[in-house]
Amino acid sequence: MKKTTPEKGQPLRNFLCGFLIGGGSILPGVSGGVLAVVFGIYRPLMDMLAKPKEAIPKNYKMLVPVVVGMVLGFTVFAMVISVALHGNTTVTTWCFIGLIAGTLPSMERESRRNGRTVGCYLSFALCATVVLVSLLMVGVADTSQANPDLLWYAVCGVILGLGSAVPGLSSSTLLMAMGMYTPMMSAVAELNWVALASFVPWTVVTLLALARLVTWVFDRFHGIAYHGIMGIVIAATVVIVPTSYNSVWEVVLSALLAVGGFVLALTMVKMEQQLPS
Repeated sequence: MKKTTPEKGQPLRNFLCGFLIGGGSILPGVSGGVLAVVFGIYRPLMDMLAKPKEAIPKNYKMLVPVVVGMVLGFTVFAMVISVALHGNTTVTTWCFIGLIAGTLPSMERESRRNGRTVGCYLSFALCATVVLVSLLMVGVADTSQANPDLLWYAVCGVILGLGSAVPGLSSSTLLMAMGMYTPMMSAVAELNWVALASFVPWTVVTLLALARLVTWVFDRFHGIAYHGIMGIVIAATVVIVPTSYNSVWEVVLSALLAVGGFVLALTMVKMEQQLPS
């Protein structure tokens, strides 16, 4: 029987992971950084930003399809979300929740890789409580009446950079709380070059500024950092759960898409686990 090489199919897998990471960066409650961690891409990406001379020659074969997938995923998801949110926000949100839930088992395994300490539990409780209370006080609502200007788009770029650099921090949830989520999605979907030129550079600058710090924290405090991430993810997910429905069919469709999102996330995690380390 013909033996297959470990590298076979990896460019496509890396492109698909990048596509989901790019899309995850703008899905409410989802962190592109978390998806990057789950798919085993986070550290190479951070190394590329923090130590480009060393990391790019070593990882460029993997990073090229990932980066292409991220750019395409960000754009495509923005277009789809812009349409979906105007169609049915409740059903769309449940699909997002399914994606989040599908990443939690892998995050939990990673968080206890080096054991658990009292600090891990405290980190989880503190992060979950702070995020939950903060979001409930702000009120996570898609207030599409916001009137963005160039300064607002620059702030959005910083928030997107934070969500990409810090696993577990959902930039989209913060944008929703600020009333900037719908304007951002519309700007990307319509290829508003003025808006893109305002937030993209700030996203890159934020990533470059945080790359070394985030890498250092995860190297030194792996368990504590991951438990904090889990607290943030779970708290942000609880806040966006829809509480009202228009019909039984909306409930059924929401459940189906939640299951579909869950299965998709688990499938991508399984793909990563089957690759040689």
